[in-house]
Amino acid sequence: MPYDDADTFKPPSDDPLDLGDERPPLSRVAVAAMIIGVVFLIPWPPFVALMQNNIRAIGTGTIIGIIGAALAVILGILAFLLTRKNRRRGRWLGVTGCILGLLGIVLQFGVGYSLYNVVGSINHARKAVMILKTSSSKRAELAARWHQKFGSNRFQVSTTPQEFEEWLKQVADEHGQLQQIELNKSDSFDARNNVTTVKFKGHFVNGLMPVEVDVGFDDAKPKADNIRVGESSALE
Repeated sequence: MPYDDADTFKPPSDDPLDLGDERPPLSRVAVAAMIIGVVFLIPWPPFVALMQNNIRAIGTGTIIGIIGAALAVILGILAFLLTRKNRRRGRWLGVTGCILGLLGIVLQFGVGYSLYNVVGSINHARKAVMILKTSSSKRAELAARWHQKFGSNRFQVSTTPQEFEEWLKQVADEHGQLQQIELNKSDSFDARNNVTTVKFKGHFVNGLMPVEVDVGFDDAKPKADNIRVGESSALE
């Protein structure tokens, strides 16, 4: 039977990879890996949590970001396996999603860790300097409590509650009682050697004085390594 002009006879190909006009379907797993990799490449979860100004929220946001980026890695590997032997298209989408996921894990952890340290240090320092508002009648009791609750292991070894109380008395005698504090706008903190120095402007009865708190971390909890008012240090 003769062929019509519209029909064209194509002999079968000997190439096993020649699928003719049929293309393998695009792997949805590869597409998902690519999309999730792009979404979690930017460390937005820790920054969203930053609005709550709470280190627990920042820690949770960082974990969510790492999990999202890790999901892109897992889906990318799965997409690579599913696209073997030309069964599915989208191998490079999966590979790209996997690479973005790996970069995302690094960025999520790095940014989250930095925010956790800075916010935790500033919040702890704000609470720590409130001891300078203590009246003379409660100074001994609150100095001992502060020494235990706010002081780091280094601080507790370097000075006793009685010595800390005596330092508080010297500060009060020289500058008066602290009225309020404000974080320095241009130079609010300095981080080095795993210690963050938080810098305040202290409004005392007798005038303004710089107040600095060195904050480190003991068992992932912010603790005060030292507190200074002007040139006077609690560890002197």
